[in-house]
Amino acid sequence: MGPEVRVVARAIESRRREFAAGRSCAREAALETGHDLGPLLSGPTREPLWPSDLVGSITHCAGFAGAAVAPTTHWRGPGHRLRTRPTATY
Repeated sequence: MGPEVRVVARAIESRRREFAAGRSCAREAALETGHDLGPLLSGPTREPLWPSDLVGSITHCAGFAGAAVAPTTHWRGPGHRLRTRPTATY
């Protein structure tokens, strides 16, 4: 069991899937900045522990996940949030 998996090992299956999807998005975004992320662990309040030269944000909700990652030379900390909206009825 890898270090990332241990973070959510006791979580329900849907939480484990969301966690993995968010981390996958973060790795892909980091690659675009030239960083090959190893395990992206969580801090005491479940925040991602980014390498010292990166900042980032991971979000997920019911079937969607995303991440924003940037070098610290350009950003102090990106952030975003996904929300689901009910389907409008007419």
